[in-house]
Amino acid sequence: MATVLSPPVRLHQLLTAFQTDWPSLLADALCLALLVWYLAEAARASSGEGRWPGERTACFFAGLVTLFVATGSGLASYGNSVFVVHVVQYLLLMYLAPVLLALGTPAALVLAGASPSSKAAVTKLLGSKAVRVVTFPVATAALAYVTLLVYFLTPLYDLSVHPAASHYFQLYFLLAGCLYWWPVVGLDPVRWQMSYPIRLAYLAAGVPVNAMIGVALTMNRASIDPSVHTVADTHLGGAVLWGMSELLLLAGIAAMYVSWARWDAREAAHNDHNLDRELAEDRERGLAGGIIMDPRTGLWHYPGDPGSSRGPSG
Repeated sequence: MATVLSPPVRLHQLLTAFQTDWPSLLADALCLALLVWYLAEAARASSGEGRWPGERTACFFAGLVTLFVATGSGLASYGNSVFVVHVVQYLLLMYLAPVLLALGTPAALVLAGASPSSKAAVTKLLGSKAVRVVTFPVATAALAYVTLLVYFLTPLYDLSVHPAASHYFQLYFLLAGCLYWWPVVGLDPVRWQMSYPIRLAYLAAGVPVNAMIGVALTMNRASIDPSVHTVADTHLGGAVLWGMSELLLLAGIAAMYVSWARWDAREAAHNDHNLDRELAEDRERGLAGGIIMDPRTGLWHYPGDPGSSRGPSG
């Protein structure tokens, strides 16, 4: 526990106080292992005719760097003593890192470079009942919003700043964030493919929740944990939580609008292309005028159709 309530944040400590406890070192090793694995798989996927997109590799790398900043850098040295820093850790783990990792499309990367047997096994796993249940959008949204409410508005927060428990909470935030954002990004082959209007509603539902938590913390007359944080630190952390979480959600909503517009433009261009092709085929057959009705039979037919000159049977 901190001996001074909400000690001042110093730049030197932020830049140099890397975490050396074994959970942090284990997390660093896992991030490094994931990076090596991803680069190897990307090289394998690019060895054939196709080429793995470099922007996806950059996003995955940025996601791993974000994890390191949140859990292993000097920022983490203030995580249990300064509430506003703890809020920044939360935002990095539950909002930013999951989005960047999802943009890296690790599941699609596995499928791109896998053998037929491995591809079948991964496809089966992604379509399994357990994965369908834990990635169901209603459940993932409820998990994220309930987590936010319970964590910041109950005594559960007091437990999370204990050094022995903080790493477990960080892992939980990361997993909950990945489950929340993966179906929104929608680039990996997940079971629940949401339409763009549903994605927008999915993200918009979080705006009032974040606002409620932010207002509750900034208006609170007491500290969120009087043994560790000052009241002023609680108010500042609540304002950062409110403002930054809303900005990140609104950025996600704006990105969905742009993606939706691009998708709609591609669909319109595709439909126009198909229509032009059909008209060209009609012109080649001399049918640019479309179908006509035979006044003798009342039947619709193409001009020049051999059967059009026959009267009604019987």
